[in-house]
Parts: sequence; C-alpha cells; structure tokens
Amino acid sequence: MSRPRREGEPSDERLVHSAEDFRQGARDLAHAALGMALDGIPAPVIYAAMWDLSSGLHGLRESLGLISAGLMRSLETYDVTDDKNDPLGTVHEFAVLTDTAREHLAEAAMALEAAHTAINSQGHNGRKETG
Repeated sequence: MSRPRREGEPSDERLVHSAEDFRQGARDLAHAALGMALDGIPAPVIYAAMWDLSSGLHGLRESLGLISAGLMRSLETYDVTDDKNDPLGTVHEFAVLTDTAREHLAEAAMALEAAHTAINSQGHNGRKETG
C-alpha cells in the first residue's frame, strides 16, 4: 500500500504530462523550423533559440538521472513485478541505457553551446531586395 500523497507533492500524472509537453514542444519546434527554413532563418533568431535548446538538453539529462533513481527507489516502495521475473535486473538495464542517453545528451548540449558561440557575432541588414 502506498503512503498518502502530501499537499503540494508532485503527482504521477505530472511526470507523464511533462514528458508529453516536452514531446509536443519538440514537435512544435520542428514545425516552426520547417516553416522558417524554406525562407531562411537569420543567425540572431537561431542564436536566441540555441541557448534554450542547449539548456533543454541539460534539463532532459538531469531529468533522466532523476527518473532512473526514482525507478530504482520504486523497488523499495512498490511491489514490483515484470515479465522477466527480475525487477532489479530490468531496472539495472534501464539505468545503464539511460546513462548512455545522458552521456549523449551532455555531448549534444556541448555541441549546441559551441554552435551558439559560432554565430554570436553574425547579424543582418534586413531582407535582400528581390527583383
């Protein structure tokens, strides 16, 4: 039996909804980039977005670590079952795989930070005249 939830404590649904919001945000970003890419995206717009993208990857990396730790803790607080009849083994496998993902996210965030820096002095003088 689980303990009663305290006032203000995050709910199970909040984690799921936050993950859904993250997915939807990534989808919205892709749609926005597609719409702008056809016409060109000036560096100052990209520069403004890159910092948030890098920070988002760092946040995702941290979240995965907390989720993995929470899954491990669930073995002590829930009556866990799984098809392999090895809850500890499957949690360990999850932890190894999410650690790999976290390493890749750290590398991706650093690459985005470098890309952010690469265009930090670029500007523009408005659209080119066509004619």
